[in-house]
Amino acid sequence: MIKKILVDNGSGVVKAGNYDEEFPSLCEPTIGGTLEVRNEETGRPTTQLFGTQAFESRLTVPLKYPIKRGIIIDFDLMDSIWDAAVDPLQENNDNHIQVVMTESTTNTQAKRIITANHVFHEVYADSFYLGASPLMAMYGENMSTGLVIDSGDGITECVPIVDGKIIRNAVTSSSFGGSDITTHLMKLYDTVEDTTLDFFEKKNSVQRMKEEMCYITLDINKERTKNEGKEHVYRLPDGKYLNVGEEVFQAPEALFQPRLIGSSSDSIPLLALKAINQVKESDRKEMYTNILLVGGNTLFQGFKERLQFELERLAPNETIKITSAHHGINSAWLGLKVISSIETFSNLTITRDDYQENGDDAMKAKFK
Repeated sequence: MIKKILVDNGSGVVKAGNYDEEFPSLCEPTIGGTLEVRNEETGRPTTQLFGTQAFESRLTVPLKYPIKRGIIIDFDLMDSIWDAAVDPLQENNDNHIQVVMTESTTNTQAKRIITANHVFHEVYADSFYLGASPLMAMYGENMSTGLVIDSGDGITECVPIVDGKIIRNAVTSSSFGGSDITTHLMKLYDTVEDTTLDFFEKKNSVQRMKEEMCYITLDINKERTKNEGKEHVYRLPDGKYLNVGEEVFQAPEALFQPRLIGSSSDSIPLLALKAINQVKESDRKEMYTNILLVGGNTLFQGFKERLQFELERLAPNETIKITSAHHGINSAWLGLKVISSIETFSNLTITRDDYQENGDDAMKAKFK
């Protein structure tokens, strides 16, 4: 019996679950560390923690982020995360374990090969599939053609897709994401005296504040005038307060004007326009009328309306239709479920036997 385990590898959050689940049963921050518990026989650390468990042990466990800007940089830590995600989902050892994962469109062939090696040798999968997250998100929304704008914690990608195929030479991306906005908002602590929060508590609190209070406006100058002198307060876990002024709309404005927080990255509307202009002229109208928004940054109040406004300004002769993903941050995971349900899915996977026989060449042939 084939046991399909679906894993969405996000820079900020890892989501995992069985194929027969409606939504991922595991959703944890992509963070981890090694608990220095010595094995009496080997004398080496024996416990890897990740997600909430790692965060709660941060005073004794140095924490690390294994994915940076959409790319895995610490495979040893990802092994522990994948193990923690996959192990509880396996019912017995008799199943054929099929691991179905997402990747960034900026992932390299070298990183794919390392990923396959770890999945087969550390997670002990019997077969493996790796799919681009924006494409999976489109499948998760029952679409096959359009422009996916995926703006998450570590990276923003604008990905043209035609009939279920990514137009690789038209993909645009930026190493700019929600983590950059969070880092900018961390400066608010400069006005807080005697807070007892450590770095990770501060970061988590600002992350929550960002999600609860920040929004995007159509006209930042008018918003500044309207809110002049106004301050919001956000209560911290230690009872102190953050005083938040125009940061509630100025920080996320960086998605449209990155220079506001010192970034030289292109704005999201400009990335989208560049991507569309690089596809065949005959496909461009479908790109403009099938724009799909996924990723945490697209959930800011006012994001969709502002993007519509900016794209209409940049492309005044085009009809522009934008859709927010109905399934939110779960769209890519649900896309893994969709693609793994097709009858010919086994033809898209690489098996352990094939990998053992042909090594890296098998990976190169399957995932181009």
